[in-house]
Amino acid sequence: MKRILFIFVLGGLATSPVAAHRLTADWQVTDNTLVLAGRTDGAPATGAEVQLQSASGATLAEGTLDAAGVYRWPLNATGEVTVVVNAGLGHRRTFVLSADDLRAGAVPSPASSSGQPLPVASAAQGLPGAQGSTDGSSPLAVRVVLGLTFLLAATATGMSFSNRRRLAHLEQRGQQHESRS
Repeated sequence: MKRILFIFVLGGLATSPVAAHRLTADWQVTDNTLVLAGRTDGAPATGAEVQLQSASGATLAEGTLDAAGVYRWPLNATGEVTVVVNAGLGHRRTFVLSADDLRAGAVPSPASSSGQPLPVASAAQGLPGAQGSTDGSSPLAVRVVLGLTFLLAATATGMSFSNRRRLAHLEQRGQQHESRS
């Protein structure tokens, strides 16, 4: 009974959503500028390293996210660009922006009432320009399948140990029975 409870507790831990230190990278292209915004656990990913690479792998730009978790890069490349945001401790997002994504942002962006471009977060509200996001979380179906796989593996391991003990006990009883005969 204890084994079954242990397996269910471990399975529950494996299937629960893990969001600790999840890195999200949002991007928007407006006014010929690529704007990246990184967040970990809902807070700006201040100091996260950013690297932009051409399709051939050449480094186009490197830098870090500022105090607001934002990095700006004036577009000066043609073709696709690979974006790598690294917040350390394995928290890394890599995505590719196509040439079409980068060209779509050539349209001037709307300005806020202060005359400043709107932040990346407002891109989701249907404003012109290219934008996107990588949220860094696995879809529910993937988490469920991984959790069930873990449960099956844990159950198989437990059954294997139990069967090994039973087999050893049966062998011992068989040897005792033979010695009596």
